[in-house]
Amino acid sequence: GNWKKKVLNNEKGILVEFFAPWCGHCKSLAGPWADAATQLKGKMDMGALDATVHGSIAQQYGVQGYPTIKYFAPGSSEPEDYNGGRTASDIVKFAEEKFAENLPPPEVVQITNAKAIEAGCENHPLCVIAFLPHILDCQSDCRNSHIEDLQKLGDKYKKKDWGWLWTEGMAQ
Repeated sequence: GNWKKKVLNNEKGILVEFFAPWCGHCKSLAGPWADAATQLKGKMDMGALDATVHGSIAQQYGVQGYPTIKYFAPGSSEPEDYNGGRTASDIVKFAEEKFAENLPPPEVVQITNAKAIEAGCENHPLCVIAFLPHILDCQSDCRNSHIEDLQKLGDKYKKKDWGWLWTEGMAQ
């Protein structure tokens, strides 16, 4: 029950180390694993499963040696093998890339006043502002098509953490 709740219903993604208590490599991974967990707090969960106690779960995921690390994407029951390095920085780099892949696309915000520009731009390295045709020149279907294009671009470049804003031409 706990496995399902912690791993299969995880909303952030989780890295799971399958280990055996007698395994020397597992013992040497303990420090970097704990360090990585501290650095990733709030971005990705990390867990460890004693495969000698929970053999059926380890077998279900094809664990044959220790330590084996698998990444479970949010809502996924099919893990991806982690084949990276065993240092905290290697683990963190992998986890942050996975975290970025699972980010929701940024919101595309209409500029209605100076506060909207400030809120949409101040915490981003770059702010994309699109000037769309006036609603009378380009009915709602046309306008919504432009906004959908911005949303697609926002999703494509979401790892860059840009701000995405739009305003109506001549409304400045």
